[in-house]
Amino acid sequence: MNERKGLGLGDMDDFAPRRERSKAPTRVVEQATSWKSREAPAEISQINIRGDKRVLERYKALCETHGRRTYLEMLEILMDRMEE
Repeated sequence: MNERKGLGLGDMDDFAPRRERSKAPTRVVEQATSWKSREAPAEISQINIRGDKRVLERYKALCETHGRRTYLEMLEILMDRMEE
């Protein structure tokens, strides 16, 4: 059996992880542009929709042609309009 060669890292007792970056730049960019962060909101949930492929493809196309909205953004827009 072959013995593994060491990596030459020595003692790593002085190792410390990097500081966590501030999230401020993300917020600044998000406010200045239409770019949205992919950071999960504080409380997140998920639904799955099973249905006619034609209808689901129509929904996807709607999201794409109206400002490249995410599915969640478009769902919220549609629900707000239904409640008006």
